[in-house]
Amino acid sequence: MKSTTTKLIDKLALILAIIGALNWGILVVLNRELISGVLGLGSDIANIVYVIIAISGIWCLFSVLPKYLKK
Repeated sequence: MKSTTTKLIDKLALILAIIGALNWGILVVLNRELISGVLGLGSDIANIVYVIIAISGIWCLFSVLPKYLKK
């Protein structure tokens, strides 16, 4: 059974992965980057957010996804 902290991390990682997916979709369709547009193009903060989103995607791949595949 997962702890409350792990469940919170799972939810946060899933939200960030969805934001990353939306950012890619907006980039392809509108040729605009959502995160860079909000935080400033090429800013260090935007780069940190991209790394956090990438880590969230990896977390979802190994933690959240297997939970849904078991059902």
